[in-house]
Amino acid sequence: MEKTGEFINGYSSYSLWWVLIQAENYRYTGDLDYLKAQRDFLKDQLKLAASFVDEEGLERLPEFRFLDWKNRDNEKATHAGLRRFQAGCGAGKSRRAV
Repeated sequence: MEKTGEFINGYSSYSLWWVLIQAENYRYTGDLDYLKAQRDFLKDQLKLAASFVDEEGLERLPEFRFLDWKNRDNEKATHAGLRRFQAGCGAGKSRRAV
């Protein structure tokens, strides 16, 4: 899949959180007008996230791989968390970190 656009502030995790928050917001408020107003950016972020899924369905997010400050030096935890974010957004598989 072609990579287009940019992640929010250059962080894939920020973008993936934002996507998940949109779903939660809709579930909580039922505000379809708000969700429709976010549609184009939401689709762009989902396409971008999906473009970093390999042939096996695993995340291969680039560059600065930030999940949280506690785990910033733990590549295995970061990889597992980002993989789960992608799966939660419908991009890739959620599998234990290898």
